[in-house]
Amino acid sequence: MAVPMRLPWFGRSHTGTGAEPGALRGGAAPAAVPATRPDGTVWSTGQVRWLLVAVAVAVIGAASGGVWHLAAKPEVYTVGADGGAQISEWALSRVFAMDAWFIVIALLGGMGLGTLVWKLVGSLGWPAAVVALLGGLAAGIVCWQVGEAFGPHDFATRLAQAVAGERVPMDFALRAKSALLMWPVGALLPVLVYAVFGSAMSYRSRRPATARPPAEAPSPDGGA
Repeated sequence: MAVPMRLPWFGRSHTGTGAEPGALRGGAAPAAVPATRPDGTVWSTGQVRWLLVAVAVAVIGAASGGVWHLAAKPEVYTVGADGGAQISEWALSRVFAMDAWFIVIALLGGMGLGTLVWKLVGSLGWPAAVVALLGGLAAGIVCWQVGEAFGPHDFATRLAQAVAGERVPMDFALRAKSALLMWPVGALLPVLVYAVFGSAMSYRSRRPATARPPAEAPSPDGGA
């Protein structure tokens, strides 16, 4: 007798024999993720996945901001006896090193975020790419703000208050704001790779096998 079932991640009924939906599609059934709201109601699997995406954006963005601040060091000016500030040509050429570090971290962090997005909501199809783009941009903004929050800030004020011989670091800042675009680019890359390879594997699994011609039986007289 058919048993009516409720698919929580699709929100519609299904009549079947009691098998898990994943098994009906030929794969392993997705594991249930139990979660409860503060008021005691249960979160659905889809809601848990979206919550995990939001948490991943915040955590990866904040952690990347901390890594950026540790990796990129602002160059320093040295205050002379006459009150003027000087910086070496080598240090001046490295002013944009902070932006370069941000780009490298953005690509790596974006690819990690894009992989998580595909694992969590890749079943949506092409909308998963939109989620990766928006999530990557949001993570980039978090990384940017967290990195700059550690400082230093107010370079002009610190320079005016410095005494002779003191070394005054420049402001820790992202000068090329276009570097933020590396976050959504990095997040989109793994989604595209998974989508292309997933489509190729799905096509190969659905392609009918080529029938081999039957082997010729030997003649009764043993001739060729």
